[in-house]
Amino acid sequence: MCDRRMRASDAEFVVAYIERVDEGFDVVWMRGPRRRSRLRTLEECLRRGSELLSQERSRSRRPVPIPHFPPVRTS
Repeated sequence: MCDRRMRASDAEFVVAYIERVDEGFDVVWMRGPRRRSRLRTLEECLRRGSELLSQERSRSRRPVPIPHFPPVRTS
């Protein structure tokens, strides 16, 4: 599962690895607090991934202001 808001070269692009097993799907979450789960349907995997992404706060911050000093005057 991928987060298409991120660039493919960004580590945050991969949200989870999903593998089909006999009892459903094994999911290894790459984002969020829970790292592994077993879910019954692919739709449940997608719903949980969507919930995870909607709960994440943006990591964007305002730029750090750079102090501006006037140029040194030489006489």
